[in-house]
Amino acid sequence: AGAGPPRRDDMAGLDADPAEGPDDDEDGPDAPEERFAVAADEAGARLDAVLARRFPGQSRTYFGALCAGGHVHVDGQAAPKRLRPAEGAAVAVRFAASADMDVRPERMPLDILLEDDHLLVLAKPAGLVVHPAPGNWGGTLVNGVLHHLGAGAASDARASVLVHRLDKGTSGAIVFAKNGDVQRRLSGLFKERKVEKAYVAVCAGDPGPEPLDIRLPIGRDPGNRLRMAVVDERDGGRPAATVARKAAFNGQLSVLDVEISTGRTHQIRVHLRHQGLPIVGDDLYGSPQWNAMAARLVQAKRPLLHARRLAFPHPVTGEAVEVVAELPADMRRAIDWIRATPGAEGAPAEFDVAVPTAADDGKGA
Repeated sequence: AGAGPPRRDDMAGLDADPAEGPDDDEDGPDAPEERFAVAADEAGARLDAVLARRFPGQSRTYFGALCAGGHVHVDGQAAPKRLRPAEGAAVAVRFAASADMDVRPERMPLDILLEDDHLLVLAKPAGLVVHPAPGNWGGTLVNGVLHHLGAGAASDARASVLVHRLDKGTSGAIVFAKNGDVQRRLSGLFKERKVEKAYVAVCAGDPGPEPLDIRLPIGRDPGNRLRMAVVDERDGGRPAATVARKAAFNGQLSVLDVEISTGRTHQIRVHLRHQGLPIVGDDLYGSPQWNAMAARLVQAKRPLLHARRLAFPHPVTGEAVEVVAELPADMRRAIDWIRATPGAEGAPAEFDVAVPTAADDGKGA
């Protein structure tokens, strides 16, 4: 912890895999994934038909496209749509964005931080799912973005708007592309680690006075497939780098400024839990005791994690872009309570600096 934060050029080459697909940004990486064992009444049927029956709401054409793209595995091997799996075969399917996905534009309020002819940056509220998947084929942020872009853009944008993801419970800044070319360029910036991503987290415990430089690989938790964990690279873990700095601590809860250069699934939540600093309100990685206390003291009803800032070169013009999503009310309430505790440690942090919005300078979208 005393080594100090890594330089960005140190972190830039971490696993910048050109075949990675959309950047698996915190929170919600590659794509939503489901796993199941083939039932007796499904055995012998074509794989695309099995998937369409298992996950109603999408067509066989969509699932065939997932198979062709390598997003469906049977017993650990990429499987073609014509495969007829046996009973008990283990199937894993990633619901990647595709032009064949049935995603319908839906009107919803959007908090627009920045918009031009090429991209759209929004402040996502906690509780909103980003990407359609089983159980949430509608009502997602992608549905709202497609409506905002209009019918003319929807056919291209259906497969190309998504660049990175945030978990349902995470609030904050998220960028979307308006066409496939911009999506490829933005994805390239993420893969090349040219996007600065800053978060604010409220955690249980004291991180200590020095910045935490956490470089631990992350992979699927072998004991719970719904979770990620620190996993050795020899066992499938992927390199991940997180830097966390204490902004406040009141003897119980801490406020952290967090930066990530990689973007593994649930990266911040996994790394902080591993350091003994679980994010409060996090039912998947947090402590039930601390979560109950935080619910009582600061009304934490979700993981108190906020994607505050994105900075990157514009994918078309090359100009510097910096976008800030101000802290939502639940985060601000928790932080104010921590700082108001007698004897609390802390100093002004980056998130205390007011940043002009587009509305302030007359450039509202």
